[in-house]
Amino acid sequence: MFDPAEKRPVVPSSRSNVRPFMVMDVMAAAARLEAQGRRIIHMEVGQPAAPAPKAALAAAHRALTSARLAYTEALGIPSLRARIARSYADRYGLSVDPSRIVITTGSSAGFTLAFLALFEPAIGSPSPAPVIHPTATS
Repeated sequence: MFDPAEKRPVVPSSRSNVRPFMVMDVMAAAARLEAQGRRIIHMEVGQPAAPAPKAALAAAHRALTSARLAYTEALGIPSLRARIARSYADRYGLSVDPSRIVITTGSSAGFTLAFLALFEPAIGSPSPAPVIHPTATS
């Protein structure tokens, strides 16, 4: 990239040099083998073993048949973020502002975003206190 105003190359942060997760390489290799007709048993990612709950399917159907289909907000659907905050209040008596909740497509994306936003490689690795997310125990 080049910044014409400064007449110099734009150097991205070293945080941009994130290698893909190894599991993505494993999934790509499995897909190539499946395309060749091989039978693959997928154990490389935490895919759901059960079908989607009926309530989720009904909500998806309502969303797909409504007049409004659009991209979600970058941090997630506000009503979902508010419902998650309310769940923390109901279950644990904790007050969590919905603005502090971010919806990602998986924990790997969430961790990557958090670490890229907070740390430069030269700083080293943080050591937070252990926290068990409620879904890890259900």
